[in-house]
Amino acid sequence: MKVLFDDGVLTIKGERKVEKEDKGEKVHRTERFYGMFERSFVLPEDVDVKAIRAESKDGVLTIHMPRTAVEKVRPLAISVQ
Repeated sequence: MKVLFDDGVLTIKGERKVEKEDKGEKVHRTERFYGMFERSFVLPEDVDVKAIRAESKDGVLTIHMPRTAVEKVRPLAISVQ
């Protein structure tokens, strides 16, 4: 699996390889799920891209994207003369 960041877009690429087999008394069934996949997400501007990290555990990918502190613009009163 690959996790890439380029120009504000986070991309996840990987390949699925799953085979499920059911054996019953009268039925034998096999299902296969496989193939390449790719998903892309546009990230908000306040994500700290240098602190993005990913971890994979038990087949679950978790991506941590901390946000940077964004200074809110306060309204400025302008005097009219």
